[in-house]
Amino acid sequence: LLGPNGCGKSTLLKALGAREIPIPEHIDIYFLDREMAASDLTALEAVMEVDSERSALEKEAEELMAKEGPEVEARMEDIYERLDALDSDMAEVRAASILHGLGFDKEMQAKKTRDFSGGWRMRISLARALFVEPTFLVLDEPTNHLDLEACVWLEDTLKKWKRILLLVSHSQDFLNGVCTNIINIHQKKLQYYTGMLRFCAWKIEFWIAFECFGPRRYQSV
Repeated sequence: LLGPNGCGKSTLLKALGAREIPIPEHIDIYFLDREMAASDLTALEAVMEVDSERSALEKEAEELMAKEGPEVEARMEDIYERLDALDSDMAEVRAASILHGLGFDKEMQAKKTRDFSGGWRMRISLARALFVEPTFLVLDEPTNHLDLEACVWLEDTLKKWKRILLLVSHSQDFLNGVCTNIINIHQKKLQYYTGMLRFCAWKIEFWIAFECFGPRRYQSV
């Protein structure tokens, strides 16, 4: 999601995260907008804190049993995949792997979240978002608190993301490495482009100039 500062990018992301914009109920959304709260949980425990999600998934699966249709079947398959991923043994390995990718060594993973700075607790929140693997993941400047090594790991992880991902970032290299589609906010309208940022940039510049100056003026720009 692109647009100049103050155009409403973060506001749009918050509206999506709060479901103020109509989104089908079967699509679960995870909007990362704040750091992990300071507590006595270790970093690893904070990421593995999935009991509430498991209960919600089991309840949803039970409700879907009485329904039919291709969308229901697809959602049931998705739910069972998530329940398998939330298996306790597998969960710890996955959580530790994600934290390691974001810069946490074994000692740091066993450290209480209240002993971390805000930047590191933001990394824990990001790890939780990646661990949950929601159908629709919304990230606002995910690389802000990351060093270069963690940024490279995150880019490699997100470029393989199999679900819906919407993000805002000031890093053009990161966007080029991750995104397959671009949405540009211009004059309170959304413009959609297919392809990586470097292939869409000239189209965005063209339409902005076209709308501002008209076809004749644009020929001389």
